[in-house]
Amino acid sequence: MIFKKAKQYAITFYPKNWMILSVKYGFLSPNEIIQENYNTCFAIRSSKTISIEELQMQIETKNLNKYNNLIVLGGKFYTEMISKIFPGKKVSNPLNDCKGIGYMLKKINDAIIFDNKLK
Repeated sequence: MIFKKAKQYAITFYPKNWMILSVKYGFLSPNEIIQENYNTCFAIRSSKTISIEELQMQIETKNLNKYNNLIVLGGKFYTEMISKIFPGKKVSNPLNDCKGIGYMLKKINDAIIFDNKLK
């Protein structure tokens, strides 16, 4: 559910400049398809988790270093990971003050609704 709302937020506010950070596959463009389900997270390092070195290589190969301001929609581990692999870049997370997924969903939904009222 959080992914669908975050995707809707990204499409609303950044229709051409957003990516998905997969714990297993790294940076994915919105049109890339993952064929399998997996259950892992950055908080629990495992063989299923992409390494920092692999993420840094993807930053170069996918030309992601050109962005100076990065917005993360997710938990603190995603924000920490992005800050770690993009040193010197401004990293912000509008969901930082949320206590859990329910609060995140509400905050994302409220932002989307507010934007739609402005249009």
